Amino acid sequence: MTKIQKFTVNFNNFKESVAKLSKTHRVKINRTMTDVGHFLRGEIQDRTPVKEGFLTAEIRFTVRENQQSVSTAMYVPSNAQSKDYAIFMHESFYLLGPGSLEKQRKVNVTVGRKFITRGIAGRLFRCTG
Repeated sequence: MTKIQKFTVNFNNFKESVAKLSKTHRVKINRTMTDVGHFLRGEIQDRTPVKEGFLTAEIRFTVRENQQSVSTAMYVPSNAQSKDYAIFMHESFYLLGPGSLEKQRKVNVTVGRKFITRGIAGRLFRCTG
């Protein structure tokens, strides 16, 4: 007669392990997206036109998370002192003032219009692995 061996699989431990692993990776992903936010904020600030400096200082980012993804959003807060100026300087056509021209010479990138989108698009290759 053949002896049958019995074994038990505890899926509760498996589920806990998967949940722990998922949480660990989510924490690492959030940290990475925070690093991306800091990097992109610097890239955007380099391209931001400057008169008094408020707009450059008010560039912000937030890491947003849902069940399927994590993203970094770049923005100027709606209650920022420079909010109206930010929209105008991002969307309008204009000649750079002396402060922006001097900044452009120092940072060696184009300062002015579309500073947020250019700051993101111009450096995306450096954020991929």
